[in-house]
Amino acid sequence: MIALVAAAATLQCANPNTPSTPPPPPVEPTAVELTCPQPVTVKSLHGEPTAAIYGQATGTSGAPPVTISCTPASGGMFPVGISMVQCVATDARQRTASCTFPLTVTAPPRISATRFVAFGDSMTAGEVPSLGLNATTGRFLVDPSSAYPRRLELALTTRYTDQTPTVRNQGQGGETTTEARARLSRVLAGAGLVNTFNSQLRSVASAENATFVDVNSAFNGNTTTLIDRDGLHPTPAGYQVIADTFFKALTESLELPPVMTLDPRGMTSSGVRGRRR
Repeated sequence: MIALVAAAATLQCANPNTPSTPPPPPVEPTAVELTCPQPVTVKSLHGEPTAAIYGQATGTSGAPPVTISCTPASGGMFPVGISMVQCVATDARQRTASCTFPLTVTAPPRISATRFVAFGDSMTAGEVPSLGLNATTGRFLVDPSSAYPRRLELALTTRYTDQTPTVRNQGQGGETTTEARARLSRVLAGAGLVNTFNSQLRSVASAENATFVDVNSAFNGNTTTLIDRDGLHPTPAGYQVIADTFFKALTESLELPPVMTLDPRGMTSSGVRGRRR
C-alpha cells in the first residue's frame, strides 16, 4: 500500500499540465535626467547681437533613444545682456527633463571723452636717446611709435572698440616754460583749461577739475630700465609705463558704467533675459 501511494505522488508531480512560474516583469527604466552645459559669456565688439556657441547638454538614464534640444540654439545670434537657454531631454516613453543656463553677451565699455591732447616736452614727443641724434636739430631722434601718446591711443582703441579715441601728441623738446605756455593756449584753441603754470602741478589739476596722473610714482624710482642713458628721457619701456599709467587713470575716471535693460524676447517661465547697453 505504501508503494502505490508513492508512485501516485510521482506521477502527479510529472503531470505536464501543471502551470509553471511566470517570469518576472521587465525592469522599468529610470526617469531621464539632464545636465546643462556651463554658463557662457561672450563680448560684443560694437554692442550688436553676437553669435555664441555653448557646450552640449548631457542626458542620462531614461528609455533609449533619448533626444536633447536646446533653445535658442548654439551658434545663433544673442543680444547684449543675459539670455536664458533652455534644454529639454525626451526619452522613448515621452518622459522629459529640462534645465536652463545663462548665456551672457557683454557690451563694449564706453568712455565719456574720446579726444585727448598729450602736451609736454621731449618726453611726450617720444625722444629716444639710444636711437642717436637728429643731424638737423641736434636733438635725440623721435620714435612716434614708442611715444606714450601713441601707446595710450592704442590701449584706448583696443578697449573701447565701439568708439574711436584719439590722442594728439603735442610734445616738443627744447622750449622754455614761457614758450610752452603760449603754445598750450594755441593747442587748446582757447579752451582756457590752464591759464598759468606753477610748480604745484597737483594743485593746478585740482583747480581745473582734472585728473592728476602721477607718472613719477609709477616709475617707482626705476632709473635702470625706464630712464635712458641721458638720465632724463624714458626708454621704450618707460614710455610704456607712462601709457599704462594714463590708461588706468582714464578708465577709472571716465569709463561709463553698463546699463541693464530687460529683453522682452527672453521672458520665459524659468527666467528672464536681460540686455545691457
